[in-house]
Order: sequence, then structure tokens, then C-alpha cells
Amino acid sequence: MSLNSRISLFVGLILLGLILGGMGLFVGAGRLGIVIYFLVIVFVLVQVASIFWAVFTFYHYRYIRQEELLHVLKTATESQAPLAPALWAYVGDRPHSTWREFLVSMMLFPVYYWSWHRWYSYDRKVEQLALILEGGAPLHLALHAVPGVASKEITLASAIGQASGQMASCLSEVPRWQLASLWLDVIPRLLYPVILLFVASGLMIFQMLFVVPRFEKIFADLKVKLPELTEQYISFGRWVGRYGGVFGLIVLILFALFGLILFNSKVCWHFPVVGRIYRLRLQAGILKGLAILMKTGKPTPQAMDLLIESGYFPSVVCLKLEAVRKAIDQGQPLPENLCQNGLLPQSMVPLLQAAGRADNLPWALGELGESQAKRAVRLARRLVMAIFPISIMAIGLAVAAIALGMFLPLVELISELPV
Repeated sequence: MSLNSRISLFVGLILLGLILGGMGLFVGAGRLGIVIYFLVIVFVLVQVASIFWAVFTFYHYRYIRQEELLHVLKTATESQAPLAPALWAYVGDRPHSTWREFLVSMMLFPVYYWSWHRWYSYDRKVEQLALILEGGAPLHLALHAVPGVASKEITLASAIGQASGQMASCLSEVPRWQLASLWLDVIPRLLYPVILLFVASGLMIFQMLFVVPRFEKIFADLKVKLPELTEQYISFGRWVGRYGGVFGLIVLILFALFGLILFNSKVCWHFPVVGRIYRLRLQAGILKGLAILMKTGKPTPQAMDLLIESGYFPSVVCLKLEAVRKAIDQGQPLPENLCQNGLLPQSMVPLLQAAGRADNLPWALGELGESQAKRAVRLARRLVMAIFPISIMAIGLAVAAIALGMFLPLVELISELPV
């Protein structure tokens, strides 16, 4: 099931939950109203978690299939076999039994499976790729023509391999370039605290709407004071409810900021912390690409043009590469211009200058590119290892406060009962 289809489905289910919530408003605060509100909160939370699960599953499945495709392409180029027949053999080797189709259609809903999935599945994309290759198109252009069939790193490697004549070695370098496996390991650690926060917020809303008013009425009738922690929890909950619109606006701003970071390369390039990882990853691709192309004797301006036309780099980087290319055409040195445009750290400029004087610049570019890729991975792992335990501890303390705030009144009532 595609990502867009799953999200549309779950958004529809969430809207259904909100309609049920509106029915609860008409029922009132009686027992049926409490049950409906509780079910609505649980329903919405489950759907939000399902959206996160669907997004992660989609990208994980696509990553695995793209790795399979990379292995097929690498094996075919190493054995100097035609690519199109190798892809047809790969598709033909996939399971196609009637029983499997029936099970998949039941899992992905029959209407969706027979109307969309069968015609736009990953196997169909591989078939389209094979047809384009049979028409005589180069590999990198064929990959461009079929979006989603290969990662950007595979497309970049194929473009560089086509230009340098070293397709097999370039495709072999792809696992060292891409960070997809790292993000698939990191994203669940970041999403888990978010899901817990949604669950805790739902519980708090339910308690403030239905549990707290009854506690206050019972304690007022008994002329007993609520525990201090419970009063603080109630005061905090009402303060949050009073400024709920502000908090909602903050959440929307955070989502908008996340969208900008995800889809706007310029914002991501300059954003703190995340931008550093983003810059390191792109710097690694530029330096490695230049190293491979310059080893085969490509002039530096032509190597720059090939990187720009590869489609791997976002617009903000392409503009910087064009500026470097113009400076090189004017006779200016490569290391200094890479540094001035943010494509090379200042500390690495002397090393490249020395490598250029020793006529060993391609080797130095490759080693620095490998170093930048490793630094990006290390920084991402350190960031997650710092955020994950702190967020889990903070949410754990919040959940503990909610639990104690609700259970202490029960303990107080039990202690007031005559023995």
C-alpha cells in the first residue's frame, strides 16, 4: 500500500473518530458520553500511531527493495551482463502465486489492491526501468525516469559511473554513501517519545474532562481536601486547557518547521544541528564524486557539470557548485572555492592544497569524502543517543505525575473510611 493511500485512509478514520466525538457532545457527560469520549481518544491515538507505523513500513520496504535492485545492477555490471535482461530475470524470480496475491489483497484491502497496487507496485517500476534500458537509455537517465525505483545515491553513482566508465566500482561504493539504513534505525527512536506524548496528552484530556470533576465533587461532599500533588496536577491541566489554542498553534508551527526542514533544502542547510548532518552528507557526496571523476582524467569543470546534472544534489548545493565551477573557469584554486561556498571545512583546505602540489588530489578528495560521511553518521547517532533517553525520562516523569495525581485521591478516600 502506498504512503499517500495509507495516510488518506488513516486521516479518514481520524475524521470518523472526530464525528463520534461530536456525537458524544450531544449525549452529554453521562456514562455513555464518557464511554464514547474514551473510545474516541483511544481511536484517534491508535490512528496517529498507525500513520507513523505506515510511514516507517513504507520507507523500510522501499529501502529493502532498492537494496535488492542495487545488488542486481552491481552483479550485472561486474559480470558485464546486459542490465535489462538481468532486471527481467529479477522481476520474474519474484513470487507471483495466486495464494500470495489473495493474501496481499486481503492485507491491503481488495479494492485498493486490484485498482492501484497491481499497476503501481515496485515490480511494475522495475519493469518500466527494464523497458527504458531496452530502448537504449543510459542507466542514470532511466533511473530518473522512474521515480522511487532507486535511491538518490544509486542514481548519483550510476551517473558518475557512466561518465567515468567505472560503473561497477561506483555502484559498489553506494552502501558507504547512503544514510538510509541509519535513518531507519534512528527514526523509530525519535517517533517513540512522540507517540508516548500523544498517549499521555489523551489520558490527561480524558481525566480533566470526566475524572477530575467527580473527584472534586466527592471530596467537597466529604469536606476533605484533595492531596497537594493532585491539586497541582489539576491546576496545570486547567492552565493547559486555558491556553490550548496557543499550544495548538505551537504544534502547528513545529509541524510547519519540520516540513520546511524536510522539503526545503535551503532551510535544512542552515538549520542548527540538523543542518550540520545535512551538510556533512552532501559534502561527502561531492568530494567522493569529484575524486572518482578526476581519477579518470575528467577536467574539474566537466566533473562539476556532471555532479550538477546528476540530480542527486538539491538546488542550494547546485547553486554553490555552479559558483565553484565559474571560479575554476577563471583560474581560481578548487580547495579555497569549495570552502568559500560551504562545501569543504576550513580545516581541510591545507590538506587539499598539499595534495594538489603532490599531484594526488583525487586520492585526498576521496579520503576526505569518506571522513565526512563517517562524521555525519557519528553525529546523527550521538544526537539520537542524547535525545532519546532524555525524552523518555521526561515523559516517564510526566506519566508518573499523572498516575500519582489520580491515585492519591483514592488512597486519601480509603484512609478516611472507618475501620
